Amino acid sequence: MTNLIIYGSVNDDDLYFCQHVANRIKEKFKEVTIKFYPLSEIDYLIKLEEFKSTNGGVYHSHTAAHLVIKDGVYIGDLKNFFTVAIKEYGIDDITIASRGTFGRQSKEDTTKIIQEDENKKFVYLDFLDGSDERKSHSTIFGRVIIELFTDLCPIACQNFITLCNGIKSPDGTKLFYGNCPIHRLVKNGWLQCGDVIDGSGSHNSVAISLPNNQKYIQDESFTVDFGFPLGGIVGLSNQGPHTNGSQFFITLGPCDWMNCKYVGIGKVIFGYKVLKAINNAPIKNQRPYPPIIVKTCGLEV
Repeated sequence: MTNLIIYGSVNDDDLYFCQHVANRIKEKFKEVTIKFYPLSEIDYLIKLEEFKSTNGGVYHSHTAAHLVIKDGVYIGDLKNFFTVAIKEYGIDDITIASRGTFGRQSKEDTTKIIQEDENKKFVYLDFLDGSDERKSHSTIFGRVIIELFTDLCPIACQNFITLCNGIKSPDGTKLFYGNCPIHRLVKNGWLQCGDVIDGSGSHNSVAISLPNNQKYIQDESFTVDFGFPLGGIVGLSNQGPHTNGSQFFITLGPCDWMNCKYVGIGKVIFGYKVLKAINNAPIKNQRPYPPIIVKTCGLEV
């Protein structure tokens, strides 16, 4: 009996092409069993790290957002799976399929993951090369989807959501992450953003009403671990204790030194390729050059 196991991130269309290939094999060989695991991007990356740690070898060079295993043996990505289907199972037309169907399934399952727990809140940030935003050849880095830790930091998360949606302050100033630049980028460390006044990194605004005329948001929790090896942890920049506002950072690797110094408010669940691209962007005085901005953002519903 042949056992096929497929893991992958639901925002990868090729994951569903792999499922299609497995189903075609099973149609011809009924004894084949299939286990299919569609995951969030971060859960898939964690699973892949487990395979790298346990098995080593070819798993260390695996970069695809999907993974195929046959009878406990590494097959790899979709291209390798095509070869197996043709050479071992004689399915010569295996590469012919409707990719549009896979794209729709990918979007549906991504939405399902986001909506499966109504108590969780998610926001999205779309990053773009700010110097080219009005040109047809704009460099679009892509979308990052963040799960907010509303149970740990309800006030800070509400402020973050408000800034993603945009709001006018009492003096008429629009407080909004849209068009806000990344004003600091530390390679393999973190990206910093959220100065909604002029993008310089000098301002740290609060967009919600706070009790007792507080200027900033209090430190609500220090339980989030910024040492997560894959990065993607979202925290608030500060100027000392209890000075949280609009400025935030996203880790690009393990940052253990941040623990108990900064408040963590969320984690990236989709968009690690985007973070990698930003991490590799050219910089000048620790600012992306050309600039990178949050072009659009909002609450993911």
